[in-house]
Amino acid sequence: MQRKLEARRRTLRRREVRRTAAEKKAHDFYDQALPGITNPEVRELFAELRDEETEHVEMLREAMARLPESASVETENDPDDAPYL
Repeated sequence: MQRKLEARRRTLRRREVRRTAAEKKAHDFYDQALPGITNPEVRELFAELRDEETEHVEMLREAMARLPESASVETENDPDDAPYL
């Protein structure tokens, strides 16, 4: 039973890593672009977008922490759902 629970936790952790990776990548993009931006309005926009990506990562982590244990079960994606992914 303990091994099964640990395996589910590892599965959930891997999912969290995958889901937050895109948000972190976007954060890094905006953060790395900032030093080269001279237009104040664009700098402000990029700083705001970077900060929003940080918020998205936190929102994902909080939402995933509230998921039921059954959420750690891997499922196949339905191709019909692709437009909504």
